[in-house]
Amino acid sequence: MGVIDSHRGRGIGRALMEAALHAAWNKGFTRIELTVRADNTRAKQLYESFGFAVEGLCKRHILVKGEYADSYLMALLHE
Repeated sequence: MGVIDSHRGRGIGRALMEAALHAAWNKGFTRIELTVRADNTRAKQLYESFGFAVEGLCKRHILVKGEYADSYLMALLHE
């Protein structure tokens, strides 16, 4: 999931996440996992606001524009 720069800060990411989680829970999912680049503080904070927790750091996990970046593995459990 991603929101292009010119549309960030308008609640689009939050709406997308709400819809995705709603659909997942309705289908019986009990765990959702995602990765987020370690330098993407804004996205990490969004995921944390939904209850996602960091479960690990993946070193040199993503190649972006020729450079490797770390990412966090995050998960949310549904009781």
